[in-house]
Amino acid sequence: MSIKALVESSTTQEDKPTADEILLYCGTTQISHEFFFNQFSLEVARGFHEQRYTYEDCDAVMNHLFNIMTTAPFFDTEINIPEPAFSIFLTFDSGEYHHPHDLPHENPIEKHTRPGVSEILKLHTYRE
Repeated sequence: MSIKALVESSTTQEDKPTADEILLYCGTTQISHEFFFNQFSLEVARGFHEQRYTYEDCDAVMNHLFNIMTTAPFFDTEINIPEPAFSIFLTFDSGEYHHPHDLPHENPIEKHTRPGVSEILKLHTYRE
């Protein structure tokens, strides 16, 4: 199964990968978990940018992935959260609430998340 297919399953069928499934996938495909997290996150961002996935689905997937990225064996005192996965998580997180300088009528998803995703995608390439 490709990373794109994993994201598709995660966003449309709510079949989010577990830590064990990610470790197995990385071992089988011989990629690092950092590479997996970054490519998975970039595919979530691309799917949102292309309007294939809703904000709500992408936000839920990125929250799930962040929870996995910040636990053993993926994260400890020697390992940091990989980039751009962390920035993508933060960008979706920024759409969850109104920021102090936002006007009441402004949509935080449109003001913060959508432009943030666009900027991240300009800087990073997704590779299958």
